[in-house]
Amino acid sequence: MDYEDDNINWIPFLDEDDPFPGQVSPYATSSHTTIFIFFELLDSPPDSSKDTVMDLGCGDGRILIWAAKKFGVKGVGMDINPSLVEKAIVTAREEGVSHLCDFKVQSFLDDECDFTKLAPTIITTYLTPKALRLLEPKLRGYAKFTMKEWGWVPKLLTNVFRFEDPWKPIKISPAMNVFMYDLIDPYQTGPDPEKDKFLEATVKRGGDDTGFLPAF
Repeated sequence: MDYEDDNINWIPFLDEDDPFPGQVSPYATSSHTTIFIFFELLDSPPDSSKDTVMDLGCGDGRILIWAAKKFGVKGVGMDINPSLVEKAIVTAREEGVSHLCDFKVQSFLDDECDFTKLAPTIITTYLTPKALRLLEPKLRGYAKFTMKEWGWVPKLLTNVFRFEDPWKPIKISPAMNVFMYDLIDPYQTGPDPEKDKFLEATVKRGGDDTGFLPAF
């Protein structure tokens, strides 16, 4: 793969062959600090009565397990690697949050993977630019559906890699390379009355500051 950003060319796995059929991004873990920053960037903490967090390429499930422990929020994770999904299921059970975490062996790019049935309000990813590029149309379609049918759109957070232009993040954590996107207006084209109307209707979230980072 050829990436123009010199800041990511050092990552050795970018050019490795994918070990599983249909895999579009290699496995790499998110640090505990990154997980914390993911949820700090949100305007307010996840609400266990309203929110669902979906992690695309969830690996060992650490993001969703942490969110379930800290906020009591439901999570859906999918990964194409069966051994990682099994590890996530076991860890969620050990941490007492298996009733909140649903892990699936599945490619998020499959047609059978219908975001509208899972209804995530927060989406997290740690995917390479190739995978993000493939994911864009599905995210745009899902955001369009949620705006029309439910009056809100999901928040999208990425780790290390950002979406390619013209997508523009609305919040950035420069120290950790975490980016948050507004799927009402991923291109950040400026003020829009329709956008403002949907922003006002976006799901309100609440929570507290207690919780812990699980040791994996």
